[in-house]
Amino acid sequence: MSGIWGTDENNVWVVGHSDVQKHQIWHWNGKKWENNIKLNLGVATSFSDIIGFLKNDIWIVGENPWIDFETGKVLSKGLIIHYDGYSWKLADIPRSPICLSIWDTSSNNLFVGCDSGIVLHYDGLKWIKQNTKTDAIMLSIAGNNFGDVYAVAWNRDNQPYDTTYYYFFQYQNKQWIIKDTYLNYQYSPAGRFGYRLWMSPEGILFSVGEDGLYQWINNHWIRLRTETLFHIHGTSTNNFFTAGRGNLLLYYKNGNWISYNDFLDNSRWFGDIWCNEKYIFLIDRAYYQTYIVRGRLK
Repeated sequence: MSGIWGTDENNVWVVGHSDVQKHQIWHWNGKKWENNIKLNLGVATSFSDIIGFLKNDIWIVGENPWIDFETGKVLSKGLIIHYDGYSWKLADIPRSPICLSIWDTSSNNLFVGCDSGIVLHYDGLKWIKQNTKTDAIMLSIAGNNFGDVYAVAWNRDNQPYDTTYYYFFQYQNKQWIIKDTYLNYQYSPAGRFGYRLWMSPEGILFSVGEDGLYQWINNHWIRLRTETLFHIHGTSTNNFFTAGRGNLLLYYKNGNWISYNDFLDNSRWFGDIWCNEKYIFLIDRAYYQTYIVRGRLK
């Protein structure tokens, strides 16, 4: 499983990868997890990210395999589905690569990050394909209601082999502008930002990745933590969780850090996070199993 989102502790959705016909969309209703989603997509689909506003306004992005009958190869294209409170429906989007990330202020202002440097933008009426003029994988997008939108992306296996080229973008005048880049390799210095973004309700931008936690201050990234971190989410700048490799879960509250270590012994890493003022839900990957960890703040 890869993405998680909810409206409250009794309405949480989790999505992920599927090798079978049953679509990996799970719903927590406060008592149990259910997967009874009926979609007529014809093939097994995989989902990367999920976001919403209300119980009847939810968006999921991912990929939809298809067969190129001329070559016989199985290829993938971008996929976006929307829930209106009654059923899931396939969005009519331009042909695009795999969709990986989504962020929005409303259903009239959606940004979807794709492979090959493509971003899809929805204004409530139509989808527009935007090109970042790179072929990077658009991993994460975040912003606020005032028009500030940012994205991080990477290109893997650049030359020399086993290096990763990172991009940090800002959306300005309907164009994606590269604000910063760096090359990551085995013995390189710590990176200048990570591969996930989160913007607090107050408009403070954070990034997490292999080299730690960063905060965007005065047009510069400031490194706050050095652990390998995969995801971050919270309710304010002074109240958030971040999690990563080796069963690491950190909680920041009004200037203090708390580390939680009482989880499954075979956990390998923590993934995506959703939380409110009282509860946290996070994806826990243990070898080839996915667990959802649910915690309550005292």
